[in-house]
Amino acid sequence: MRITKSATLLWFITSLSLAWSSHARADVIVADYGYFGSSAGVFRFNETTGAADGTQPFVAPVGSATNPYDPGYEGAGYQAEGSAYGPDGNLYVGYFIASGNGGTGIGEVRRFNAVTGAYMDTFVAPGAGGLVQPGNLVFNGGSLYVADHGFSPDNVNFYGGTSVLTYSAGSGSSTGAINFGYPASPSGLQFDPRPVSMGGDPNNLYISLFNANTVMKYNVSTHAMTTYASGAGMFTPSGIAFGPTGDFYVVNLFTAQVQQFHPNNSGSADYVANLPSTGDSSFPNGIAFTQGGQFLVSTLGPGLAPGAVLSFNSGTNSWNTFATSPTLSSPGPLTLTPIAGDANVDGIVNGQDIALVASNWLAPGPTADVNHDGIVNGQDIALMASNWLATNSIYGSATANAVPEPSTLLLAGLGMTVGLIAAARRRRGTAR
Repeated sequence: MRITKSATLLWFITSLSLAWSSHARADVIVADYGYFGSSAGVFRFNETTGAADGTQPFVAPVGSATNPYDPGYEGAGYQAEGSAYGPDGNLYVGYFIASGNGGTGIGEVRRFNAVTGAYMDTFVAPGAGGLVQPGNLVFNGGSLYVADHGFSPDNVNFYGGTSVLTYSAGSGSSTGAINFGYPASPSGLQFDPRPVSMGGDPNNLYISLFNANTVMKYNVSTHAMTTYASGAGMFTPSGIAFGPTGDFYVVNLFTAQVQQFHPNNSGSADYVANLPSTGDSSFPNGIAFTQGGQFLVSTLGPGLAPGAVLSFNSGTNSWNTFATSPTLSSPGPLTLTPIAGDANVDGIVNGQDIALVASNWLAPGPTADVNHDGIVNGQDIALMASNWLATNSIYGSATANAVPEPSTLLLAGLGMTVGLIAAARRRRGTAR
């Protein structure tokens, strides 16, 4: 049977009409340190309900059939300590190999299929660039930033990590480091997510220093570093995040407190208040604000057994259990899945995502498989249309002057997609 471009375009539009109102799955990814006898896997929960999304853990512990040991470190004690989605749509997880490097520990970053959770490869080799104990991970501007905190959870054993290390987002090769000159133990990482109208600067990277009891602001363009937040009883800061009103929040591990700061006109932030304690021996660590309105903090335990992700209820001024699992005991940093339709994970759904779908047409994913059904096809384009120009920002969708209606843009994108596919098939001599 001869399949024409017109027929393909018609099929695309039909797929669009069927999936236009589909809702994208939105999840919270939780790396489990495995301190208190848990699986040290990576878990996945629905960001609205807290329900476990599929079989848990989503990424199996190292040593499982879908997550094998690295050569030379078989049987070593792997701890999952942070995660991030890369520009290829895959999930990256930082591991501390506790018994590696002569018993003092060594770190690596692994890449996993975002659909199945299966191991793909070791992206940053053990110890590459001096990596000791990777904590928070974040991709930005062609680079992967890794907080190498290098301390044991009791803050006694020092393994050597004192820098934010940088790697190529394409190859995983070491590209340098952000140094502090002392064992500062960088922990939380966040690039400024705020719009310019709220004082945001996308070049600013905020870094909590676990042992220095402060949060630094580092400009990746000018390399200037200044103190952003400190004092007010800050002690062992870990997770950090800007909230929906633009205020800055710092999670303090050992005091079980979450502090609120307000940005000032001097380029730093002033202390506002302490939120209610997350509970004795809860050891809060990760933090995230979801587009669905959840304010989440993970707790390492063992005060909460098993470990849990908490949500803050501003009405009752209290913390409630949001997500947990029988095999989750030490949840660490929190990562949110990219907005549905953002195939290249750059934070916005636009023409670049349509182009990525075209180049991966009918591939199994995860690259460009934005609805996670295991194949790149018209359903993915339909989902892009439903979220056209939306961002993963908690501050609202992108705006632009004289932007055509989504349907017009979609049809233009569909035509481009079909043309690219047909041209590629002709070049391979398989066009029909």
